[in-house]
Amino acid sequence: MHYLHLSAFYFHVALGSIALILFWTPIATKKGAKQHIKFGQWYSCCMYAISLLGMFMTLLFLSVLTFAYVTSFIGSVNRISHQK
Repeated sequence: MHYLHLSAFYFHVALGSIALILFWTPIATKKGAKQHIKFGQWYSCCMYAISLLGMFMTLLFLSVLTFAYVTSFIGSVNRISHQK
């Protein structure tokens, strides 16, 4: 699970770097030109992917925290029930 989160993080950062470059490219071209539209579409795709990866990493993180909380709670209940 750690490697899945880590690889998603690196892909998230790489796409963010690409999006930063793609953001400035349409500014240098004439508005409405083919290049302006094409780079704007690529920028939008990168931003959607960045958002989805961010949500995916958040779900992974929260699932690990939830699993740790539930297992520690179950462990404490088991210890209490065995003491009686």
